Amino acid sequence: MVNEFNQCYNKLVGEHYSGWNDDQIKQHARELFHQNKNKHFVYEHVWVMLKIDPKWKANTPMQRSSKKVRTDESGAYTSSSNVDSSFDIDDSEVRPLGQKAAKKEKRKEKSKTNEQDVDGELNQIRRMLKKHKEEKLQAMENLANKLDNYNFGSDYEILLKDTPGMSEQQLKIHEQMCSILKVKYNIP
Repeated sequence: MVNEFNQCYNKLVGEHYSGWNDDQIKQHARELFHQNKNKHFVYEHVWVMLKIDPKWKANTPMQRSSKKVRTDESGAYTSSSNVDSSFDIDDSEVRPLGQKAAKKEKRKEKSKTNEQDVDGELNQIRRMLKKHKEEKLQAMENLANKLDNYNFGSDYEILLKDTPGMSEQQLKIHEQMCSILKVKYNIP
């Protein structure tokens, strides 16, 4: 409701009726609000506090004028405001962010920090996986070395086995195994 009344007030300020003071503009804004909403504006005490905030101020300070005056010999028309006068535009008075824009900005900041947090966590997980992979490879190499040592030991026992007590079939198998092991270990 306060925003709607403020729109009525700013509309009247923008139309700039000559000779009207602030109280007359407020009275006509009340009447305009009553015509539009069919109820009286009861929050004027709130509006009085808010109207000084840049967000609630009128955006059109005497920029509209319906009168036209000839200014040069060619017959060109300009508005009735003095063309040679200079207006001091105060750039330091910037309209503050609205509620939705402020929330959107806040969400952007949160998403940036969330992305950074996620990137950090992903990098940490990558490091952990790399370390785990290296540990696993080392364990497999150790196991392979132990297995090779075990196989070499058992293979060596086969080569040195005492053959006089073997049957003919056992002797054939032993000779085949010895030839396989000689090839495996490059023994002449």
